[in-house]
Amino acid sequence: MTGNSQSDLRDMLRLMMAPGVGPVKLTRLLDALGGPAEVVRADYHRLEEVGVLNKKALIWLAGRQWDDRTIDSQIEAMQATGTTPLYRWQSEYPAYLSQIYDPPSMLFVRGSMESLNTPCFAIIGTREPSINGVNTTRDLSAGIAGAGFTVVSGLARGIDSAAAEGALASGGISVAVLGCGADIIYPPENENLAKKICERGCLISEYLMGTPPEGHNFPRRNRLISGLSRGVLIVEAGLKSGALLTASYAVDQNRDVFAVPGDPRKVLSEGVNKLIQQGAKLVRSVEDILNEMVGLPAKAASTGKDSPEEKLKPALSAEERLVFEGIGRETLHVDELAEKLGMDVSQLLGILLRLVMKQLVREHPGKLYSLG
Repeated sequence: MTGNSQSDLRDMLRLMMAPGVGPVKLTRLLDALGGPAEVVRADYHRLEEVGVLNKKALIWLAGRQWDDRTIDSQIEAMQATGTTPLYRWQSEYPAYLSQIYDPPSMLFVRGSMESLNTPCFAIIGTREPSINGVNTTRDLSAGIAGAGFTVVSGLARGIDSAAAEGALASGGISVAVLGCGADIIYPPENENLAKKICERGCLISEYLMGTPPEGHNFPRRNRLISGLSRGVLIVEAGLKSGALLTASYAVDQNRDVFAVPGDPRKVLSEGVNKLIQQGAKLVRSVEDILNEMVGLPAKAASTGKDSPEEKLKPALSAEERLVFEGIGRETLHVDELAEKLGMDVSQLLGILLRLVMKQLVREHPGKLYSLG
C-alpha cells in the first residue's frame, strides 16, 4: 500500500466519515482491498466480502453517500492550521504505535512529524494536581527529556501540561495527543503551550478536523499516548482518573508503567499507590525511570563509544540473539526470516516484537524487519 496524494487524503477522509467504521474495521478494509482508492471504488458485494461492515455502512460506502463539500472543508481546515496527514503505510508512521491492536490508519499532525519516531515516554496524571505534583512532574519531565526522550502527554490541564512544560523548559521535545480535532486546542488556555509544542514536537489527533472535545473521545485517545511510548509515568491520580485507564492500555501494549508514590491520606495518591501495589515501578527520581528502561536513551546512543546493539546484546535471551544475528544487515520479510532460521512464524513474531521493544529491530510496513 503506497501513496500520499491529494486523492489519498480525500479517500481516507471519506472512509473516516463512514458510519460505524472505527480504526480496526478501517484497517481490515484497507488491508483486504489494497488501499483507500480501492475501498472507495468497491461495490456493495466486494465490501460485504471483507466481512466487517454492517448493512448501514455497506449502503453508505457503496452508495457513495459522503458529501464532498464536507471533504473540502476538512482539507481547508488542515491547510489553515498546517496539519499534515500521516498514513499507517508510510515509513514515517510511528513504529511503536503501529504495533498496538487498533492503530489509526491516518493521523492528523501539526508540527514535526519526525518527533513521532524518536524514543517517546509518556507522563500523565490528574487535571487538578497539587503544587508538589506540578513541580515533581516538571522536574521528572525535564530529566526524561534531557536523557533524549520525547515527552508525550495529552495537553490536559494539570499534570499533562506540566509534563510538556518541563520537557520544553529543558530544551527537549514534547508531543501532545488530542481528544478533539487538530484544529481545536483544548483546554483553550493551553494555546501558547500548544504553539511551543509544535515548534519542537507536534500535536496529533486521530479525529476529523472540527471534532469537539467530547468526553467519550478521551478514553480512546489515551491508548495512543501509551501506544507511542516506551513507558508511562503517572504522577498524581485518583482512583477514577483517566490516567489509570492509560496505565491499563500500557499494560495491554506491553509498555512499562511507573508511578510516583503519594501520601496515602490524600485522594490524589489513591490511584498511583494502587498502581504501585499492582506492580507499577515506584519512582523517586528520574534515575529510577532511566535505570529501568530497556535500551539506551537517545543521547547516550549517539556518543559514538558503543552502539546500542553492542550494549544490549548481552541482555538478549538465546532465541532473541538467534533472531537478532539472523537478520544481520539485511531487511527481511518475516516469512523469509522464519525460513532462514527454521522457526514457526507465530513464534518468530513474538521474538521480533520483543526486539522491537528493545529498540534493536525496526519493523517496516509489510512485515519487513531490519536492525534498528
